[in-house]
Amino acid sequence: MRAICVELACDPIVFEVHSAGESRKKDVVLHVYGIEDASKLKVRVQSIPPAGAFRFEAGKVEVRRHSEDISEGIHVSVPVTCQGGEDGKEGETALTLVLEYPDEEPETCSVRMIAAANCVLPLWKVLAEEYAEIKPEWQEEIRRNKVLGDP
Repeated sequence: MRAICVELACDPIVFEVHSAGESRKKDVVLHVYGIEDASKLKVRVQSIPPAGAFRFEAGKVEVRRHSEDISEGIHVSVPVTCQGGEDGKEGETALTLVLEYPDEEPETCSVRMIAAANCVLPLWKVLAEEYAEIKPEWQEEIRRNKVLGDP
């Protein structure tokens, strides 16, 4: 048994709709290493929980190898549509994929998805979120701060 390795092209995936009720489509892309035959890779998409008033729907999974070189990852793409929401609001959920390959243990991966409708974050809040992600030990300090926590 070899280990299957999954590399996400982007995490989180951010859906920005201009106003509530509109929709936005994006591709969730990942690269899978450790397998040879792309045609034998099966990807099961789990149902996506809503994120507040935002609803998500995954389309047909596309699996392909871009190169004959087996050291190159297999390209997996899942189109996801986000719709709904409320103006000025954000929501977060996750897309869970189960990758199955013969004679291998199934591999589960999760991709965070953030949706916003008619919502532009001020620069200070974007930076606070980035710092919290880069330095997990700062998350609680940022949340407790009256300015940065933005209650």
